[in-house]
Amino acid sequence: MTAAPDPGPAHSAPGVAAGSPPGAPPARGDAPGGHVLEQALAGGALGPVWRATGPQGEACVVKFCAVRDDPGAERLLRRFTHEAALLRRLTHPDIVRLRAFGADPRWSWMAFDFVEGPDLSAFTGRGERLPAAQAAGLVAQAAEALDHAHRRGIVHRDIKPANLRIDLARRRVCVLDFGIAFDLSRERSATGLSAGSPAYMAPELLAGQAPSVASDVFALGVTLFELLAGVRPWEAPSLGALLRAIAQEAPQPLTLLRRGLPRAWSDAVHDALHADPAQRPRSAAELAARLRAGLAAMDAGATG
Repeated sequence: MTAAPDPGPAHSAPGVAAGSPPGAPPARGDAPGGHVLEQALAGGALGPVWRATGPQGEACVVKFCAVRDDPGAERLLRRFTHEAALLRRLTHPDIVRLRAFGADPRWSWMAFDFVEGPDLSAFTGRGERLPAAQAAGLVAQAAEALDHAHRRGIVHRDIKPANLRIDLARRRVCVLDFGIAFDLSRERSATGLSAGSPAYMAPELLAGQAPSVASDVFALGVTLFELLAGVRPWEAPSLGALLRAIAQEAPQPLTLLRRGLPRAWSDAVHDALHADPAQRPRSAAELAARLRAGLAAMDAGATG
């Protein structure tokens, strides 16, 4: 089997196989690295995901990727260990924390803090929108967390409401799922459609160019537009029509879709959605600052 990128020190996990025959998937009660599996969650793109209790009794999430000797499995394992390697470079309170990484002969696994709360996709319908100030504040937090990643050479590549979870304990957002994150210092662009979620992908990604800070800023813009307006900036009946719309059409002004929004937010979102990456905010931190300026203006108006 081709060696996967080294994510750093890993922990052996003899407890994974406890109670499970060789080749069987992880089961309740298995204990990779002392993390006791308790409840199977929705499966991830690479393998099963479990809620678990950690060695000190803390709530965790454990993700698995099968170790098999075939080309498809090798690619998935490289992607899995690549995610672990990138997450080890990130230490921000609003980015999900990698607690441990390990392997046994059947599975590689990662353990994360469990974040209690809904993801932002719960608030993207027309009837379930967050208060505008809360939506802008959460996206500003996510932008600041992404700036931390960008400064360490990591582009998330799949920012969307489903990958931003409200941490109810801290009343903050948590950025999840760096499974297809892009290492600016090592990776080169491949031609063709890039990985990601098409509705949130910048036009240059749809044209096969490399992910960048600007493409994450674009995805943040789509996300906030959807949270504020209840619809995405581009809707289409097919993938082909969606790709053409994103590449060729300007979105409707936010101020026509939701009354009372500060002009600073509308301008910031529409700048983030600019077809030309050079015309977007230069960094996620700049986008966050513009959103916070709108929040400050709202507060001043409320107290003035």
